[in-house]
Amino acid sequence: MNYQSNHTIQRIRTPEELDDVFYHGFFEVYSDCFSDEPYFQRFSLERVKEDFYAMMSHGVFLCLRESNGRVDAFVAGLPLQNHGVLKDALEFTNHQIDVNVIASYWYHSEIGVPKRLRGKGHARRLWDEVLRLMPSGYIKILARTHKDNNDSLKMHERFGFVCIPGSEHIVVDGDYDNPDHKPEDDTRVFLIRG
Repeated sequence: MNYQSNHTIQRIRTPEELDDVFYHGFFEVYSDCFSDEPYFQRFSLERVKEDFYAMMSHGVFLCLRESNGRVDAFVAGLPLQNHGVLKDALEFTNHQIDVNVIASYWYHSEIGVPKRLRGKGHARRLWDEVLRLMPSGYIKILARTHKDNNDSLKMHERFGFVCIPGSEHIVVDGDYDNPDHKPEDDTRVFLIRG
């Protein structure tokens, strides 16, 4: 699906396609999006590949690619019941998730647009494509972001999400590049749409 002359949105469906996006810069883009403030996170290539293999296998994983194949941005989501965040979601969302219909919740797990490409509509185009490809039957979409990531909070608000009051919680995941980083520095919030 072309939306600009030099970009294509590609759905990643196979291990070979996953290897190809990693070969064409996906890991670097992922690292760029999450290694700076407020996250300061660093993950191994193997860990990121394992996480996105799961998202590819159980949900929707899209990459924005230049005409030369380079990955510029990405988005991924999957059924909430298939993601490890489910335990946190049930614990920290003040009972706003109805466990009786948990199968109808989608988890908007990842969206990454490097700073140099923000403000050009890339996130919106990727998001719209995820909504188009998301299987029917999902009535609520859950997301999580850093409480101080104003760009992400504003983007999710534009996408129709609202922050769940009282959902702040500390996430310790990966390694951190900032030597002064404390666990409480990585406080996340849940957002919901629908």
